[in-house]
Amino acid sequence: MTYSLPVSSPRGYTEVAEFYRARPVDAQLAPAATTNTNLITVSSGYWVEGEVWGANRGAATTIRIAVRQDATAIANKHYISYDEPLGANESLHTEHLYLIAGAIVTVYAGSANVSFTFNGLQRQTDVNF
Repeated sequence: MTYSLPVSSPRGYTEVAEFYRARPVDAQLAPAATTNTNLITVSSGYWVEGEVWGANRGAATTIRIAVRQDATAIANKHYISYDEPLGANESLHTEHLYLIAGAIVTVYAGSANVSFTFNGLQRQTDVNF
């Protein structure tokens, strides 16, 4: 199979060049039960795109995922998933998230048997698309 290089954008960058300027982001944790825990915080000068995965290693439970800016207290408006059922030995993931500098993804599980992973790419904020 043959692949061709993408066409240059109006700014002169190719999609391939943009991809290689990105750095992978991988955050993993298994938080204590019923405890809000920060999974990832986007560094100043960067933005991140990626997904959150939750994997249940035990009996059925629920999970929560919140996205907020800076260190503001978690409020109802921050939740993208709230008490989402997660069956025994099942997993789920979010749609693609786009996070700006200072954004924090916080996770919560009803039991200590849930592992969370954030997989994505980090780019400098001076890269415009």
